[in-house]
Amino acid sequence: MEHMSEDFKLEAVRNVTDILSRTFSSQFVFPALGHNDPPPSKRLVDMWMQWLPTEALQTFKTGGYYTIEQSHSKLRIVVLNSVLWAGGAARTDGPHLGQAQWGWLEEVLAKARSKNEMVYLVAHAGPGMEERHNAGSSSAAGGGELTPSANGRLLQTIRQFSDVIAGQFYGHRHTDTFRIIYSGGRPVSWALLAPSVTPRGAGSMSNPGLRLYKFDSNTGKVLDYTQYYLDITNTRGEVHWAVEYNLTQYYGLREVSAMSLDALAERIRNYNDRGVFIKYMTALRVRHNIDTADCDSACVHVHYCAITRADYQQFRSCVRNPASALASQAAHNTTAILLYAILILISS
Repeated sequence: MEHMSEDFKLEAVRNVTDILSRTFSSQFVFPALGHNDPPPSKRLVDMWMQWLPTEALQTFKTGGYYTIEQSHSKLRIVVLNSVLWAGGAARTDGPHLGQAQWGWLEEVLAKARSKNEMVYLVAHAGPGMEERHNAGSSSAAGGGELTPSANGRLLQTIRQFSDVIAGQFYGHRHTDTFRIIYSGGRPVSWALLAPSVTPRGAGSMSNPGLRLYKFDSNTGKVLDYTQYYLDITNTRGEVHWAVEYNLTQYYGLREVSAMSLDALAERIRNYNDRGVFIKYMTALRVRHNIDTADCDSACVHVHYCAITRADYQQFRSCVRNPASALASQAAHNTTAILLYAILILISS
């Protein structure tokens, strides 16, 4: 969409806004800007003022980011504008929008901590590397959406405020995957990356997907999600949205937490038990042309590195040196044992 005019992009956003307004007429929608969306403007503010309160609109119209406090709960939604930290649009130095977003984010998280609130971080693109560009090559270098400095600072911020961040929710990659953030070798935060309604992906195609989260409105804890998909390869006529899987049932998880997803990552990389990895790859591509036969142990390892090494340099080191990753994980497991001895949203 880079070659499309701002007017064309605004019209596309208006069409989607109208559909969401009609479909969820009694619900609020919390939009997040992506790299193909028009930048914040009065016209965009006018479209979304039906959903966003005045305080949120003040930061949105200048930087495309905002926060909303949920009424009758201790839950806060923080929507970031990841475009400010990505590629040529990044503004990580000096007195401009990207830097302003950093200061704003840290202030919001600090206030949330002082008020005993839990926070959902939402953005188009999150930290970490793309796995599908690189899977299959033991020398893969990886590609991330955020600049290295922005990626590192975001990870540092997540670690610093992991006690108040109840979950992270991102998109961008058109795939169904997750990321784990560590501090001192211990998993402290997680990020869920949802697939897109656009049947397109980096490195391969994927079916359109929609996701319905279930959470505890009192604590902000994410309990589960149901993933829906549209099989665009169906040649028998009409296609319909269908349930693809339920997270906890699909992977056999007792809860959604950094610790449980860390354990899942270990099961995914166990090359001697391909069952979990095949499930992961099926979900990753939203059931589109699943064939894992060409994904050898090096390929599996790239996926594992992408899930567990959100830091760019750590990802590259992990991919280049599987033995080092194994040693690091063994040390992490020992630490974890000692320390252990832990969008449409539906509340529960």
